[in-house]
This record gives sequence, C-alpha cells and structure tokens, in this order.
Amino acid sequence: MGENRPSNGQILSTEWVESAHDDTALGFIELLRGRMLENFVGMELVKQIGYAPAPYRLYHLRTSKGREVDFIIEDEAGRLLGVEVKASATLRSDDFRHLRALAEWVPERWASGVVLYLGETQLPFGKGFWALPITSLWHRNAETAGL
Repeated sequence: MGENRPSNGQILSTEWVESAHDDTALGFIELLRGRMLENFVGMELVKQIGYAPAPYRLYHLRTSKGREVDFIIEDEAGRLLGVEVKASATLRSDDFRHLRALAEWVPERWASGVVLYLGETQLPFGKGFWALPITSLWHRNAETAGL
C-alpha cells in the first residue's frame, strides 16, 4: 500500500489499519454511530421540551451496576417516560431490559418506555413498551407513548 520515503531513505508504512485492526475499526465506527445518534436524539428532545406547552424535565440514568437509560422525560405530574436509542433497524426484547428495570423501580410514576430505532414500523413490546422509528420525533403519536 502506501509507502513514504523520508529523506533518510527509510520506508514508512501508511498501512495502519490492516485486516487485524478492521474489526476494531468497525467496532469503533459502530460505537461512534450509536453515540452520535443518541446525541442527535437528545438534542431533538431538548428542543422539543423547550417549546412544549407543558413543562418537562430531561434526565439520563446510569446505575453503579451498569444499567443505563438514555433519556427519562418527566412531566409536570411526575410521570416518567423512558427512552432508549438504538442505531439498528431491528430490535430484540432485550433492548428493553433497562426500561423494564426502571418501570419496576418506580411503578407508581411509570408512564411508558420507548426504544427509538432506525426501523420504519411502530411495534408493541409488551404493555407500555413501544419500538418507534426515530422519525417519530417529528411525526409522533403522543397517545402511544403515554404522555
């Protein structure tokens, strides 16, 4: 591949990403893609909360045991909507595990849980849990989400 010859005659290789590193590089790209999508959704939620007719609060949860919920939206009545973001066009029930745990921790305040994903179909994942396309941020059915 690319060779560079410095003035002293040595050969420098620019092949820093070889096949052994491809998995690491691809993993990093997927991680970055997921984080960028999560940040994008977070900024959209901040904007929408800013002009919502009712006051909402936005939180993030990470426990000492590693459970994480990307976003928690609290309405003025104290009800909670959990939001996970997945950079995938398909989902599994396991993608809702942290939302289900949060629902168990605060059942009296729990409204609903949604996973925003890259698919195109709104899908139920049990009572009060929904998979929603990320485009639902602009074309949403508030009744589905429970808030």
